Amino acid sequence: MQCEVAGGAAWGEPSSTVTSLAFVIAGIALWLTRSRRPDGGARPGVQAAVAVLAVLIGVGSVVQHGPSPWWNPVVHDPPLMALLALVAADGVADLTRRQLRARWWVVPGAVCAALALWRPGWSAAAQGAVAAAAVGITLLPGGGLRCADTCCQGWCCWGSVARSGR
Repeated sequence: MQCEVAGGAAWGEPSSTVTSLAFVIAGIALWLTRSRRPDGGARPGVQAAVAVLAVLIGVGSVVQHGPSPWWNPVVHDPPLMALLALVAADGVADLTRRQLRARWWVVPGAVCAALALWRPGWSAAAQGAVAAAAVGITLLPGGGLRCADTCCQGWCCWGSVARSGR
C-alpha cells in the first residue's frame, strides 16, 4: 500500500522516506543521552534497546518508503515489532511490579523477521496484534507508560505504534 503518490521519483514515497530519518536522529539522541537522564529513567539496557530499535525503525522505513525492494519487510517490520513488544512488556512489568528486562524485544523481532521473509502479510498482522496489545496494556490502570520513567518518554513508542499500520 502506498502512503503517498510517488510522482515519478526514484524513491517510491519521498516525503515518508525523508521523515523516516527522524527515527534515526531520535535513536542517536536516545543513545547519546541514555545514561545521563536526571530522573534515572529506564535501566541502561532498556534505554540502549530503544535507541537501537529507533535507529533500525528509521533505516527500515527509509528502505520501505524509498527504493522499496522486494525484501523491504525483512528490514522494516522486525524493529517495529520488537519495539511494540518492548512497550507491551513495559506495561506488563508495570502491572506485575516487576523490572522490565531489555531483552524482551529479541524473540518477537526474530519471529517477525522470519514472518516478513516467509509471509509478509502475516508479519503485518502480527504487528497489528502486538500493537493492539501494547496499547491495551498501557491503557490499563497501572500499566501505562509513565512520563518520568518510561523507556523512551512515550513518543518513540507511540510513533512506532502509529507507523506499524504502514
